[in-house]
Amino acid sequence: MIELTFVEGFAIAAGFVQAFAAGVFLRFRRARPQWGLGWLAFTFGAAALINLAAPVLPYGSSTSLLSITKLVSMALGIGVMGALVAGIRLYTAHPRPGPWLVFSLTVLAYVVVVLWAAAAPRTAALQSNLLTGALFAYLGGLSWRASRREPGAGHLAVALMLFQYIPMVLAGYWF
Repeated sequence: MIELTFVEGFAIAAGFVQAFAAGVFLRFRRARPQWGLGWLAFTFGAAALINLAAPVLPYGSSTSLLSITKLVSMALGIGVMGALVAGIRLYTAHPRPGPWLVFSLTVLAYVVVVLWAAAAPRTAALQSNLLTGALFAYLGGLSWRASRREPGAGHLAVALMLFQYIPMVLAGYWF
């Protein structure tokens, strides 16, 4: 029997929750296309794939496989953020600019951060976490405003979830 670390077990549990959320969003996306549920289904589906595969990926077996694994994981992660921004914008009734443009701009921002991080590898994690924190603060603000416009629609819970990322990242750097 293979023993999992706490982090691996947590990733698997999170992956199953994310897979369930992806299924729910996918199921209802046709009924409410204006809500961006297709984008959110992709977001949670890709996040589930990353988390469920993380404990079993062959990170140490060979250099070329390690590089491919890291590249695929990074591409999926960047795609997740682009789809999350596009989906939350649609979910909070912000259809303009269009979701493909928002997705592309978010992906471009992360590509710039990845290239910048290659030049300054000691601060790579900080740079990507700062960008992610800024995006989550932005999306949390959109959700907060939507909760005032539509009380009881669940936007407040989304805002609180998004705002949690910032103190988690700051705590990770302090401890």
